[in-house]
Amino acid sequence: MIKKETELGKFLAKIADELNITETMYDKAVQSYTAVGKWLGDGLNYTVEIMPQGSMNLGTAVRPVNENDDYDIDLVCLLHEGWQLDAKTIKELVGKRLKEHETYNEKLEEGRRCWKMNYAGFHMDILPCVPKNRVFMKNNHTEIRLTHKNDNGTYLDKYSNPYGYKLWFEQQMLNIYNILREKYAAKHRTIIDDVPFYKVRTPLQQSVQLLKRHRDIMFSGKSNIAPISIIITTLAAKAYNNEIDLYEALNNILDNMPIYIENRNGVAWVENPVMPDENFADKWQTHP
Repeated sequence: MIKKETELGKFLAKIADELNITETMYDKAVQSYTAVGKWLGDGLNYTVEIMPQGSMNLGTAVRPVNENDDYDIDLVCLLHEGWQLDAKTIKELVGKRLKEHETYNEKLEEGRRCWKMNYAGFHMDILPCVPKNRVFMKNNHTEIRLTHKNDNGTYLDKYSNPYGYKLWFEQQMLNIYNILREKYAAKHRTIIDDVPFYKVRTPLQQSVQLLKRHRDIMFSGKSNIAPISIIITTLAAKAYNNEIDLYEALNNILDNMPIYIENRNGVAWVENPVMPDENFADKWQTHP
C-alpha cells in the first residue's frame, strides 16, 4: 500500500475515534440501565434480563452531530417466563412497573414498541419482549417476540433476534478483532479475556461509524429518507473482508455494499442475516 493510502487510513481512524462516545458516557449508560433492570426485576413476577442492542452493543455508536443533542441506547427487556403473554400485556407490565418509580415516571414516554426514558445527554429505549419459543438460551434459542402498538390502540406481535445479530456481526470481523485484542492486552499487560468489547474498534466498526456520520450530515433535516443504521451496519458487515487497514476496508465496503441489496420480485430486500424472512428495507417501498 502506498504511503498516501496509509496516511489516509490513519486520518480516518482518528476521525472514527472522535466519533466514539466517551468511556464516562458509556459507564453512565451502563449504570443507568443496570439500575432500571434491577427495579423491573424486583417488581415483576418474571426473571427480567436487560440487554443492550443496536449500536451500543455492536461498538458502532456515534456521538450526535450537535453536541446539544442526546444519543440513544437501545435495550431489550426480556421477561424469561412470559412466552404465553399477549402483546398488550407484555408492553403494559413493563410500563406499569416503570411508572411506580417516581424518578422513572417523570422521564417516561411511550412509543409504538418501546418505553423511552430521557436522561441528561442520552435516552434509553426499553423494548419489552418475551422468548419467541418458550425459552431464551444464548447461542441457541435467541429469537424474541416483541409488541407493536397501532394508532388505533390494537397490538401486533413482531419478532427479532438482536442477540443472534450481535453474534453474527462479531463473526464477520472475528479474525481482526482477536488480533486487536491481543495487541491491546499486550500493551496494557492484561489477559485477553479481560479486554472489554468496547475497548477495541475494528476497521468494520470504524467504517460503520464513518458511514453513519456521513448519513447524519448528508441527510440533515431529511431524517425521514435517511438510511437506517441497521441497513448500513448489515451491508457493511456483509461486504467487509477482514481488512486490517481502515482506508482499504472502507473502499472495499463501499464497492461491495450494493451487491447485498437483493431484488425479490421487484422488491428491494436487505436480508436480516439471522432472520432471513425479515427485510430491513421494507419501508423502501413507500419511502424509496
